[in-house]
Amino acid sequence: MTNAERQGIADAPIVCGNGEESVGPDQQRLGDYDEFRDSEHFRVHFYSTGPDAPAGWPDPAYVDSVLAAFEIAFRVFRDDLALPIAIPDGNRRGGHDLYDCMIRDLGDEVSGSASRDSCAWVEGHQICSGTMLLDNDLRLPARIAVHEYFHLVQLAIDPRGRSWFYESTATWAIHAALPEDLALAYYSIERFLQPHLPLTTLTDTHEYAAYLYWVMLEELTAHDFVPNVMRRSADVYWETARDEELARYGLTYEATLCSLAVWSNSTGLHDDGKHFANGAWYPGLKPTAVHAELPFNDHKGIRDCWPTGFHALRVEGPGTRSSLQLRFRQPEDQAPYRKMILLARDLDNGIAHIDGREEAGGWVWEVPRWNRLQDVTLLLVHLDGIDPEADYEYDAEEHGESFAREALTLVASPNPFSSETELRAYLLGDPSDVTARIFDVRGRLVRSWRELTVPPGEFALEWDGTDSRGVRLPSGSYFLDLRSGDAQLTRRVMILK
Repeated sequence: MTNAERQGIADAPIVCGNGEESVGPDQQRLGDYDEFRDSEHFRVHFYSTGPDAPAGWPDPAYVDSVLAAFEIAFRVFRDDLALPIAIPDGNRRGGHDLYDCMIRDLGDEVSGSASRDSCAWVEGHQICSGTMLLDNDLRLPARIAVHEYFHLVQLAIDPRGRSWFYESTATWAIHAALPEDLALAYYSIERFLQPHLPLTTLTDTHEYAAYLYWVMLEELTAHDFVPNVMRRSADVYWETARDEELARYGLTYEATLCSLAVWSNSTGLHDDGKHFANGAWYPGLKPTAVHAELPFNDHKGIRDCWPTGFHALRVEGPGTRSSLQLRFRQPEDQAPYRKMILLARDLDNGIAHIDGREEAGGWVWEVPRWNRLQDVTLLLVHLDGIDPEADYEYDAEEHGESFAREALTLVASPNPFSSETELRAYLLGDPSDVTARIFDVRGRLVRSWRELTVPPGEFALEWDGTDSRGVRLPSGSYFLDLRSGDAQLTRRVMILK
């Protein structure tokens, strides 16, 4: 059934693909092209002369490679993944019932796009047809062709929105349709170079590289994970569809973000600006912590956010004015670890990935500027699971000028914040009365907590950015003053709205 038969309503083109440029059939009529070539399900329109002609024309190899990729994608998505087929534009545009793709010179910044053409309501669901546009001299035309056709499949399932989900799954589609293309990872690495950002960061390029998230999920669950989410998204928003599918495996979105950071590192990827890793403190990546003063030994913590599991050990700072050396020794009867990851978080919540060196019987990390760090977390990722009853040995040594741990430490997280921040502090010694006050930049007291009696160890206060009367304070800098006996600390916190 064509869209004309469904009496669809034509909409203005909406770019769904690589397209920073919106070029739909309303702007570029199919009749403007003087040549076309057909395959079973697709028609490619192009110019036979001039700068817009396909690379190498009149040799048809470039156009035929695009048509071949389209047909592969059509059959993989329909037959192997059991996804609904995309909707050709029917008689509304091209006068035929094939999927239309136009090829011309798009310049250096654009590879291709998919534009929504017309939409109709069928059994309570809105579905849309579309057309595609590709550049005429792509180095890898098959990949872009698969990516843009998947956008047409998306329009036939859920045309309601656009986010990193749409671009990341369309890039994942290349992985699904062209599995023999072993260089696919470099497609993201070379082209986008931003996956060190948090997964949901919306930039023009980052969302494409996020396809690694779906590759990971299929390794952790099943190879029909993305198609199942796609099918569910016809009835519910894609975030709900994703969460429902994750629930089938006892997973949550937050846990998978944690898994992504660990998975990236454990597969040999690290925070080099080319892979997803710990360049940001991902939600959920807060391993079970062991709080101990230095030196310490035989402490361990386990967090099971990844099916194969990993050990996590945390040491809190500041502990020395120079550096910290952390050693890990693995029992000889234990399976080898797949990756050793050391994360160091400073007092401003910045995260650094620190490489270790392998020594006989273990690994060693040198942690610089230990006096500026909140904590270091060692993630020990196992190749084949972990034995929680096994004995693992850790030790740490201070280097340089040592000093006693401060009687009082303090950090605000998040900082800056918009709605609420947690003020975490650590108290040494005996139980003590603690006073907390907040001042504005003019030194005026805006909020105070009554004197608190707290035991030694970590404690926390929450501040919602209001004054003592409960009125929200304006954006800007404020100073938190914390006192315990003779110890006193001041930290700046910022409210951003």
